[in-house]
Amino acid sequence: MAPSLSKIWIWADFKMNQDRIAATFCINRDKPITICGGSCYLAKELNKTGNQEDKQQPSSFKLRLTVDYVLNSESTSFQSNYLLKTLQFGDSENDLTPSYLDDIFHPPQYS
Repeated sequence: MAPSLSKIWIWADFKMNQDRIAATFCINRDKPITICGGSCYLAKELNKTGNQEDKQQPSSFKLRLTVDYVLNSESTSFQSNYLLKTLQFGDSENDLTPSYLDDIFHPPQYS
């Protein structure tokens, strides 16, 4: 998109300053028979812009992404009984006393 915008900008600048360009930069300005009107200068500028874009384009596509990783087998190995050894499980029969079983929660009543 940027290359086409630069060519449009060159063309618009040429059209705005065509009389000055024809009088100063035109190759055929000394030959009154030719009706160049500065278009030779426009063609030269567009070719120069095209050549610059061709040189820049391959460098923009040289992006290379490399991802390196190291897998350490020791850090990913799991001990099968590690959690069972470290966690303390309570005795479920001793945790629940009869008072917990006998009490029934009654929600508050609004009057």
